[in-house]
Amino acid sequence: GTEIQESLATDETPLQTEQGVVYLCVPVHHQITAKDLDIRCTSERVKISANGTCLVNGELWNRIVADDVLWELMQPDGKINKTFIKLTMPKCTDTHWTFCMKREQEESTNVAVTHRVWMDFQVDDEYLGRIIIGLYGNMQPKAAENFRALCTGEKGVGKSGKRLWYKSCGIHSMIENTLIVSGDIVCLDILL
Repeated sequence: GTEIQESLATDETPLQTEQGVVYLCVPVHHQITAKDLDIRCTSERVKISANGTCLVNGELWNRIVADDVLWELMQPDGKINKTFIKLTMPKCTDTHWTFCMKREQEESTNVAVTHRVWMDFQVDDEYLGRIIIGLYGNMQPKAAENFRALCTGEKGVGKSGKRLWYKSCGIHSMIENTLIVSGDIVCLDILL
């Protein structure tokens, strides 16, 4: 796939806002119910508690429209395997959010997505979908740059005469919602 810019998530949410939304997902114990939760939002802060235990309490990276925040308790199903709280927070401006909470920047200035790439997947002639991958180039610059270049195919042909690109490379192992393992892009080895 090609490198892509950040896209706003307005199409996936009932909130229609020109500035987009930010999602905050907080894992909770599987026995937590909605009545156990205390969720409070202002335009600059969010606090989430479950049964009196504070899970999140801090200043947001940027401002949100607090009156329009939606939240739901997500239970395990075929697509997800953990219980979590999902807050959908409309942004006040279309500014890119590098972090969700200000403390994330203070804790580690290296934790930021520096590039985004995509991969399309198909089996035979059936298109399965696209995943978008955020790369943390400040933490692992060489690995992030190599992965990005293999996604775009921009490095052309390697010493072996094979193209340096993930396109048409087979997958030999998958764990749903966790991991995809691909074969060697030069030898195209697929261990099925």
